[in-house]
Amino acid sequence: MALVFMSSLASILARFLGRRPGIDRLAADLFSRLAIPRKITGSVVEGYVRKAIRIGVWRSLEVGKRALLLVARRFGIIRSRVLGEILRRIFVEIEIQTLRGRAILYGIVIILKSTIYPREILGNVERLLAIGISYLNNPPMYRYYG
Repeated sequence: MALVFMSSLASILARFLGRRPGIDRLAADLFSRLAIPRKITGSVVEGYVRKAIRIGVWRSLEVGKRALLLVARRFGIIRSRVLGEILRRIFVEIEIQTLRGRAILYGIVIILKSTIYPREILGNVERLLAIGISYLNNPPMYRYYG
């Protein structure tokens, strides 16, 4: 199931960015930094478990990832860097399936694809969300930028 997620993220990025090397990784890193909280606690994990169940991603997660989320929600603060990185990757899988997550990702991709991308736009989540939602609200026929 994770292969399906990675292929969907890769297909979104490849469709927009074409063959520009390194930018797809930059877009994924920016999305992870902007959409996922820095401090991971048990309540944050619990919120993502509820979100995954609510939007239907829970069934598509691998059994090991589900078990890790269920165990991690019992902890206070996650201090391990390795465990934090693994949980962030799972959170990205969950967040990319929401409208907000897709809109932020599309906003990042559109700004990166433009010739000039100011840093203040890439750091502003609300602006990226507005750009992404305006793109998603376009009919498929008009969804072409650059």
